[in-house]
Amino acid sequence: MKIGIVGAHGYVGSALRAYCDTQGYPYAKLGRQTTTDVPALVAHIEKSGLDYLINCAGYTGKPNVDACELHKAECLFGNAVLPGIIRDRVISKASFGA
Repeated sequence: MKIGIVGAHGYVGSALRAYCDTQGYPYAKLGRQTTTDVPALVAHIEKSGLDYLINCAGYTGKPNVDACELHKAECLFGNAVLPGIIRDRVISKASFGA
């Protein structure tokens, strides 16, 4: 079993990676550079032979949630657009566990 973690370097993704490490589950880290380029994301998933894809990505703002008000486009992309891209374009094109 191999897990792909979208947002692997964020707060939730880091916690999931730590859990996978303690359980011995192999995973592929899918960070910001990979997720903003849809063809690269699909290729990475297919090449990695993933069985599962878990989306831990999200824009929460730095240094605090007020940053979401200042960076609305980034917030919208990370919290609404990217999950839709993963659902519509990535999952339909990738063959998990093949």
